[in-house]
Amino acid sequence: MLWLLLACSKDLPNQESDSASTLNCAPPSLTMAQALDVNEFAPTQPSGGGSLGLALADLDGDGDLDLAVASMETDSPIYENDGHGNFSLVSQFARGTGLAVGDMDGDGQLELVLARAFEPNLVVYLDGRAPTEFGGSDSEDFSVSLADADGDGDLDAYTAAYNTQLQPPNLQGGKGTGNALFENKDGALLPADPALPSDLADDVGFMGQWLDADADGDLDLYTINDYGPFTGRNRLLLNQGEWLFQDATDCNCDLAMYAMGAAVGDPSGNGLPELYLSNLGGPILLSATGDGRFVDTTAASGASVANTPERLAGWGAAFVDLNGDSFDEAAMVFGTLVPGGSGSEVTELEPEFQDGAAQRDLILQGSPDGFAQVSAGFDDTRAGRNLLVGDLDGDGDPDLVTAGLWYIQTWENQADCAHIVVDLPPNAIGAKVEITSELGTSTRWVSPASVWSSSSSQIFSGSLGMALVTVTWPDGTQWQQNDVAPGTRLEPTW
Repeated sequence: MLWLLLACSKDLPNQESDSASTLNCAPPSLTMAQALDVNEFAPTQPSGGGSLGLALADLDGDGDLDLAVASMETDSPIYENDGHGNFSLVSQFARGTGLAVGDMDGDGQLELVLARAFEPNLVVYLDGRAPTEFGGSDSEDFSVSLADADGDGDLDAYTAAYNTQLQPPNLQGGKGTGNALFENKDGALLPADPALPSDLADDVGFMGQWLDADADGDLDLYTINDYGPFTGRNRLLLNQGEWLFQDATDCNCDLAMYAMGAAVGDPSGNGLPELYLSNLGGPILLSATGDGRFVDTTAASGASVANTPERLAGWGAAFVDLNGDSFDEAAMVFGTLVPGGSGSEVTELEPEFQDGAAQRDLILQGSPDGFAQVSAGFDDTRAGRNLLVGDLDGDGDPDLVTAGLWYIQTWENQADCAHIVVDLPPNAIGAKVEITSELGTSTRWVSPASVWSSSSSQIFSGSLGMALVTVTWPDGTQWQQNDVAPGTRLEPTW
């Protein structure tokens, strides 16, 4: 993409020239589908802040995506999908803050991994077995991100620990409550050895995102940390093997920001992962150069969002090809930082910050020339926090789930161009999917982690004519299928 070249003053990996072929697809369009009744599981919600963690996965094995919700106040609910995108509450489990999904013990069944504040985290089994604990009760764990960090074939975990006692103006030098890595040993999550160095563990953690930032075949960890100007920056931890991680201080990505979340995608088309970081005061797009470093391409790509009271606080973010033209849109949920607050809470952070009560969610439509803001019907002004992607109604295109204070909303996609859907196992975190057609090659990764939450492991892309689909699994092996038509759903086995 020309915008990526213009943004960079250093050599970048070779990329194919943009194809003259295009798909004539209508702009992205979403409609509100189902508003889940939060009062069903939480008759009273706390005033002020809070969170709902979400997870999308086929929890009952019937072929459609179900929804689990982490509730801080009451037992957390599981909603069953009827196959057409209609959800009903069927059971509840322990309370918590953040959720991830994976087969943690290798028995072929999915488990929920639940982060909890000042209580041991849990692996929740859906077959009736008692949950198992990991971590302690002295950390305010906000979220959990899964990946095979040590390359042994099972899912390990990173927990991001916040500190809600930190409040402006008393932030300088503040610390989190203990970010941590956990190694999976025969299905049990145990503290990794060696542990994170104390300065990394003390960051005010919001979430972690796993990606191969230096193209060496293993997964690195990008940590998203709040209050960066006062307490500590985001970090890229390059995986050196044997649970050793190098803090990449020369990555141009160790930003001191008010970070909330990070989406992984390849909007530039160079085949390398890029990070779209939600933030106070406007999101930031970082494009990888392939050597563990990044370039800020926010302005050059059109991914900038003006700092206004209508869009101060960005939260959940995702890259997803909504309209089927093969180019990823950038979606982001916005929401007031302090519901019912005076506004002084954020002006104490930065004088220009204005925390509007009604902040609008956002779709940026992708194209070869970068992003452009479109309405898409996705302009909810509630206090948004979460954003997940998955085919909720089984029609072959990506739908959305949003949540916030206090609501859960599904969104039906009205795409008129057909997608190729690659439905990957939830344990394939970090897998790379390349879809090659007359449009060129689109690259995407299984990177489900979102704010407190976990999206589905489905990949969506438009295609002009027949396509070659290549999946590179986390262990480096590949799966391929040729002559794949738009409208096809694939279920590769690993």
